[in-house]
Amino acid sequence: MFYIIYGDDNYRCQQALNEIKGGLGSSDMLTLNTTRLDGRKLTFKELKEVCDVMPFMSASRLVVVEGLLKRFQSGERQARTSHNDGAENNQQLKEWNNLADYVKEMPQSTVLIVFDTDLDSRGNTLMVKNLSPAADNVLQFNELKGKELQNWIKEYAARGGVRISTAAVNLLDEYIGGDLWALTGELDKLTTYCSGREITDSDVREITSFAREESIFSLVDAVIEGRIKEAQSMLHRMLKYGTAPQQYLS
Repeated sequence: MFYIIYGDDNYRCQQALNEIKGGLGSSDMLTLNTTRLDGRKLTFKELKEVCDVMPFMSASRLVVVEGLLKRFQSGERQARTSHNDGAENNQQLKEWNNLADYVKEMPQSTVLIVFDTDLDSRGNTLMVKNLSPAADNVLQFNELKGKELQNWIKEYAARGGVRISTAAVNLLDEYIGGDLWALTGELDKLTTYCSGREITDSDVREITSFAREESIFSLVDAVIEGRIKEAQSMLHRMLKYGTAPQQYLS
């Protein structure tokens, strides 16, 4: 089996990886038969040598390659490379294009996952384009925003057995944004704090005080980068929700 999991949403990429691992039998035996490889330096020959190894007392062998997609992502980073570096990169890309043929011959016991959660969603990922036709599944997860993020917050709260008000959802969106790792931590705390009742915006302001501090750093970044309208909006929003002006000055 051959999977491609990528995007800039680390949380959902990791969840997808865990779901695949969960379907491969005993976690203890799978741990013994799992190899993680650094795709930034890996050669195609080295990958084949690992994938061709048969599993030990298990039906499956899991091979996870991280960073390979980023290595061949076109765009600003490649535009800054020298001519020689670019030529070498193109040669390596041609070699890696053979992966699409190799996975057809790979041992059936091997589950290969090309995994990269550090990709610029605006860039053109050449490896994804070349390898997708050979993959059993291609899963792309980019950072959630707007309605999609708000719906995700509501669904996560519902899975925890609690309701959450629209105002509370909007506030979490404003405070934390698309960082799902942070959101899950805050929602878990809010679920425990509210003990079954609806989570309100007042609860969010009380429990997620650290998020306001993080928002201040985001505000400073926006000012430094010249995103004036965004900075003004953030400032008014934080003042509205009770952040003391002294915090901005410090």
